[in-house]
Amino acid sequence: MIFESLIPPKAVRHKIFNKVKGQKMSEFPKPSPEEILSEREASEAQGIDIANEIVSLKASARTETDYETLLQKTRELRGLFGAGTEAGLSGEVIEQMEKARDIIGKENFVGPSEIQVAFSFKPELATVPEIHFSEADLEKAKELNQMLVLRLDKAADGKPLTMKKIQEITGDKVKDGGDVFYDTDWYKEEEFFTKETAKAGWALVSKEVVPESTDKNHLEQTESVISYLKEKVFKDKSLPKEYQEAIDEFESQKAEIEGLISGDWQAASDKLSKLAITKITRQSPVEAIYDMVTHFQN
Repeated sequence: MIFESLIPPKAVRHKIFNKVKGQKMSEFPKPSPEEILSEREASEAQGIDIANEIVSLKASARTETDYETLLQKTRELRGLFGAGTEAGLSGEVIEQMEKARDIIGKENFVGPSEIQVAFSFKPELATVPEIHFSEADLEKAKELNQMLVLRLDKAADGKPLTMKKIQEITGDKVKDGGDVFYDTDWYKEEEFFTKETAKAGWALVSKEVVPESTDKNHLEQTESVISYLKEKVFKDKSLPKEYQEAIDEFESQKAEIEGLISGDWQAASDKLSKLAITKITRQSPVEAIYDMVTHFQN
């Protein structure tokens, strides 16, 4: 593995090679700290300028040309900082990320660099955890068309990364000009919009609706999710203890919930939402928005 901190910045390398062309590697002069610092500061200043342009464009973009410009500026920012975004991570985490990206596919991976492109801020690297999924988990996720997402619960200013905060950061637009939110009037004061955040950490997320789960009530959807777990995700394997216990809990309360659905659907929905199987298999509203934005912005 090559650590970026061991390689001089690109412009400094060119300067060295042009100056001492033909010399042995052992004779190459090392770039001074001042040269390295100067280039890094210049890159940071350029990045800040581009980021400010992106924020302004997100707020004012209206035409197709505006959105093409926004996309180009986003790519410029990624080109400037994409690799460097992850340079402060430990070698072990970088190695895990590289391996995960190779297995699941770049298009299905959302890490620190992708988050910076999506939200125009660099994640706090000290908070990026190790990836706890095995190679087999990631290979299965690739087969099931899932993506691996690093979820954050705080924005650059340290404030909770709620749906409201995501709306502010994105200007309520993704890079193709589509809206992130629709008709927020009825829920703009609700806690799930103003206070709830995604659970921080790495998550494997399905990019498609679970098969045979549409046009069904919450209870029937939960049954479809359980079938999907048994027949697809953990096919020919024993269910992990956490999932088996969650399924057992659901089965023990299923009859009671069925009785509530026809007479008190709100009570039934509340009971279902508190079940472990719901918590470990369903995205919360803010997680759904977070996953969608980070994926489509890249």
